Amino acid sequence: MKILIVSVNAGGGHTAAMYSLVLSLQHFAPDVNVEYFISPHRLLEHMHRLASTKGSALYNAFYKATVHSTALRQAYFGVTYPSIRSFRSELAPLLGEYDAVISTHFMQTYALLKAKHSRGLPTKIIAYVPDFDHSCIHIPCYAGLRVDAVIAQSPLLLSKLVQVYDFAPERLQCGGFLPRTPFTDVRALSAAQARERVAAWDMPLVSHLRADAFTVVVTGGTYWTMGLYGVLKHLASCPADGGPPVFTRPVNQILVVCGHNTRAYRAYSHLRHATGLNVIPLPFLQAEQ
Repeated sequence: MKILIVSVNAGGGHTAAMYSLVLSLQHFAPDVNVEYFISPHRLLEHMHRLASTKGSALYNAFYKATVHSTALRQAYFGVTYPSIRSFRSELAPLLGEYDAVISTHFMQTYALLKAKHSRGLPTKIIAYVPDFDHSCIHIPCYAGLRVDAVIAQSPLLLSKLVQVYDFAPERLQCGGFLPRTPFTDVRALSAAQARERVAAWDMPLVSHLRADAFTVVVTGGTYWTMGLYGVLKHLASCPADGGPPVFTRPVNQILVVCGHNTRAYRAYSHLRHATGLNVIPLPFLQAEQ
């Protein structure tokens, strides 16, 4: 059996899911010939960064609305048609070479369905949903053609697919992540060693990191990084047991990996300066970091 896994840079979770699937198949199904393809398309990545930094409130409202509206989901695919056309031109020539193609981004899934429909190929199309939400935008349909199976992180989404779209349970699988070696290597480090390694990086504010402090690490991804801002702002002013706020004390600190979200990086830097909260924002990090 020959399987292709396709992905695109639109936030690190999609490519992380791809690599996880490759590792999983190589480990648990060694007889399967598995390959992967990362689209060279860059517009989607730029759109993702713009949505997460400049128009996050508007994008979030629209995205949530797609949970309940088929029309809005179709409108989304209409607006993003140039990207879908690009994905289709990349993937259509590959489709007939594989027994199954697994897609980790819904726009590529949509492009694959269009290519399968137009060429009349028997190739199975499987959607992998790395996000923990339950919008059916992740499971597109084209000309009555649906994906053959779904792998998703969210049990709620899988349950919804059974109830709303009559997916057979055997076509659904709850997914997880197998991390790559650069991520697992750090497990050999003690907590203090890991903090010392981070403190040695040539980055603003990391020199304030204490190797002996209790550390909370936030790695929510570019889009979700600002989700905790209100909570951390509250922590900065909320006294504990009559004393100063817990995370303004030197024995506690918070690391926030902001990725490419420059708005979040500036916001957390200002929060640290204005409130004394021991929060240390970090920019985009490579896997080995």
